[in-house]
Amino acid sequence: MFRWPNLLNHYNQQHLGSRLARYCAGKYKWVGNSEHYIGKEVPDCRGVLAVYVERRQDRDGPYACVMCVTLN
Repeated sequence: MFRWPNLLNHYNQQHLGSRLARYCAGKYKWVGNSEHYIGKEVPDCRGVLAVYVERRQDRDGPYACVMCVTLN
């Protein structure tokens, strides 16, 4: 099983032109840990290799930000 940093490094090594970007502009309530978000359906987008969730925090508290590894 891949851990997220290892998986991201794997994609970056396999696809040298890839970059990390926000998948969408939404902010979602953070629930427990990232495993809560695993297996959720996301629309298929051309050029997106992987989608993952990142925990961030602002003055309103913690939130989930959906990120992706993309070729664009």
